[in-house]
Amino acid sequence: IAGEYIVWQNQKSVMPDGLSLAEIGKQGEICVSKWNGNGFDDPIILTDNEELDTLPRMAVSDDEISVVWIKNSANDILGVDGESSLVKKIYNGSVWSEEQQVKSSLNAIADLSVGYDNNTLYIAYIPDGDGDISTVDDREIYLISNTETKVTDNETLDSNIVIDSGKLYWYNESNICMRALSGAETSTIFDEGRHKLAEGFTVSENNGNIAILWSAPNSDEENAPTIELDEDAEE
Repeated sequence: IAGEYIVWQNQKSVMPDGLSLAEIGKQGEICVSKWNGNGFDDPIILTDNEELDTLPRMAVSDDEISVVWIKNSANDILGVDGESSLVKKIYNGSVWSEEQQVKSSLNAIADLSVGYDNNTLYIAYIPDGDGDISTVDDREIYLISNTETKVTDNETLDSNIVIDSGKLYWYNESNICMRALSGAETSTIFDEGRHKLAEGFTVSENNGNIAILWSAPNSDEENAPTIELDEDAEE
């Protein structure tokens, strides 16, 4: 969801029993719809092919809309076989562009996030470094705008990338890291890692105030979901 728009991967036909994952994967197409005040407009179908199109992400800046997603040459949902690539389409307020390749010849892509800052589109992604999806310490974060930057270079898990309000956030060693999209300095939300912090945090911005929320085990009931707010964030 971005502004008044929503993007999703839609199966273009009813799936009969017995299909392989590759056959299922190539049936997925990328669709966009806009909220009109009473409901969503008829979907706009951005793809119509026999290739896997998956994990769509959307960003909006004024009248411009960008949708970025993953393709795989072998229709492999996991990205183990074939080559994965990042592609995008841009809406200029009147028409959608042709499909544009952002990055090709990638291993499996573990995560993807997009956003605008000062009308510049930023694309963050995490490719699998060694081609073995059972290992995670080889996954680093890359950021594409006018050029590409390797954001992390370590031997620990980097995951759950979120672009919001001009910053890139991600999870690493029980902490949340962040850096300005246009900057190079990385900092952490907390001085020390928090054992209750899970990968699946979200970032919420309202009138310039940013809150980071996540679920954590409750001390009174094991694994009970709770929501914690960063104590340094303004309410």
